[in-house]
Amino acid sequence: MSYTVDVPVGTTSATIMGTYSKDATITVTSESGNVKTYTIIINREASSDNYLTDLIPSVGTLEPSFSYYETDYTLRLDSSAALLSFEVGTSSQFATVEGIDRMIVPDGESTRKIVVTAEDGSTNIYTITV
Repeated sequence: MSYTVDVPVGTTSATIMGTYSKDATITVTSESGNVKTYTIIINREASSDNYLTDLIPSVGTLEPSFSYYETDYTLRLDSSAALLSFEVGTSSQFATVEGIDRMIVPDGESTRKIVVTAEDGSTNIYTITV
């Protein structure tokens, strides 16, 4: 991808807008034909966002209803529920989620933990008592 920006004599700065990239190379050509290339390295701070935006069980009803900052839930199931998984959304595209896979629902009370790990490694644990 290539762009050309023409600026008037005396211009000392310019703002370039675009999407995030790890680094950028800028080539400047003067009126006399001298060429100078600059590499700009962009260091973006790692995201610490480890929250879910959705927590949807494959069966049953969460109590209380899902809320962004709430991490402890009870899941009410009827006795016919044999398998349980979760569909989730994360508020950061860089977060990863563990503990949502389909599993057998054991008899009696049990606990599922869903761990959301932010890009910076910090975690948020959602606990669901089944």
